[in-house]
Amino acid sequence: MKKDFDIKNGVYITKVKKYSPASERGLVPNGVIHAAGKHKIKSVDQLVDIIEGKKPGDAILFQVKYPEMNRIIAIEIPNL
Repeated sequence: MKKDFDIKNGVYITKVKKYSPASERGLVPNGVIHAAGKHKIKSVDQLVDIIEGKKPGDAILFQVKYPEMNRIIAIEIPNL
């Protein structure tokens, strides 16, 4: 839960769409995305801008902190 984290920077993950590239790569709710690529994440708007700046087929490495572990997850931008 968000209150379990000391969040100064990052984006809290509330839900992940089932069968999406993110869920298939292991992104799950109740974590905090601290970085995307080389960028430290400070807001949802910043994260959206980074994702929208990529082309289909590009991959982004997300640094995600969960209560029990930290993970680095690579997610490919899908063709929409």
